[in-house]
Amino acid sequence: MSEIVKTYRQSIPPLAFVGKRYTDADRVDGSFGAAWQTWFANNWYAPLMKLVTPAYEKAYPEAKSMIGLMRVKEGEPFEYWIGLFVPEGTPCPDGYRSVVLPKADLGIGWVEGDWSDVFCQEEAVYARLQHAGMTLATDPSGFACFFERYVPERFDTGKNPFILDIGFFVKPAAR
Repeated sequence: MSEIVKTYRQSIPPLAFVGKRYTDADRVDGSFGAAWQTWFANNWYAPLMKLVTPAYEKAYPEAKSMIGLMRVKEGEPFEYWIGLFVPEGTPCPDGYRSVVLPKADLGIGWVEGDWSDVFCQEEAVYARLQHAGMTLATDPSGFACFFERYVPERFDTGKNPFILDIGFFVKPAAR
């Protein structure tokens, strides 16, 4: 059983997402687990971790977190990206693609539970964020973006419970 143990708004600087893009055609048994296994087997995160500077990590403390980024837009295929958020203007290494994202607000929910229970909780987290007054935003190309953020200190502990961050790009707070 999973539980949403924390929700909050987080502001991020302009950034890029660097990784590899997948579509529904890449799902195996309904998930992208096989794609993640390929990432780990090929050590595809190693070149991306080298892109994280100390200054960027100070501005975005979760900078070394693995990300599963989902992008949706009416009339476009669903996109699932595996990679990392990196500083804006960071060169994209060979074999990877990037998406530029402007300065933004994120609505974050921490989902705590057993390994098999923390996934696929996007709807529950978004409902909680909406209850807190946050609404979904779109990027400059019209895509709504949300993601799984695997923060090592919360997720990669090797034991239960696991905490998976689920985040949504949300409209800025009213000033």
